[in-house]
Amino acid sequence: MHVARFCLALALLGAGTLAQAETISIGALKDNTIYESATQALSNGAGDYIHSGVTKEDVLRRGLIAFDIAGALPAGAVITDVRLSLNLSQANDVTFEVVSSLHRLLADWGEGTSNASGGEGGGAPATAGDATFVNRFHPDTPWDTAGGDFNPLASAATNVSGEGLYIWSSPGMVADVQDWLGDASNNFGWILRSGDEVELGAGKRFDSRNNNVGGGIKPSLSIDYVVVPEPGAAILAAVGSLMLPLVRRRK
Repeated sequence: MHVARFCLALALLGAGTLAQAETISIGALKDNTIYESATQALSNGAGDYIHSGVTKEDVLRRGLIAFDIAGALPAGAVITDVRLSLNLSQANDVTFEVVSSLHRLLADWGEGTSNASGGEGGGAPATAGDATFVNRFHPDTPWDTAGGDFNPLASAATNVSGEGLYIWSSPGMVADVQDWLGDASNNFGWILRSGDEVELGAGKRFDSRNNNVGGGIKPSLSIDYVVVPEPGAAILAAVGSLMLPLVRRRK
């Protein structure tokens, strides 16, 4: 019987070695910018850019971004690393370095058809379903708190200054994505904040998922994960074939 247990252990060990490490990169499901303004009804759902930070006019911008995690990963995957890549295409002051932080959103929000003009820093009138500074879905589904409902503790942060590609990666982001894989109903994405949001002119502009401007780089989320398959029929059959001679000997 000790031999039988040994054979079973070997079979189960073999199942564990079937674990596969994989990496995928997915584009954003939706993104938007919410703009602090006199009307509090500005958005940029279909625009080329995402804005964050405080403008020289002392008004706040925050970016929203979400990814379809459950639709991209197999159920039961174990997330080992996550990297969000955003292309900073314009900085009001290229010498001004700020800590750009990602915070997990706690409520759903919309990406409508609003499309700001020019550099898009001024936003556009929100259309139906757009997120704005006061509404998750324009015109009448408000945030609990103006400016977005999010975890005050940042999931990740990175220093940004001049134009270029920046990457956010942290254990906090791994935890977010793992949770969203297990329960897609909690996946509202992240809100992007720049600096302490008090420094005038520290705003940053990133390319959005809708960006088709020459040289634009759309947001990308790279995910490293491992899938450990459960012992299947083939493994159980192998265990049975190993144990059958032992059973016969005992008769």
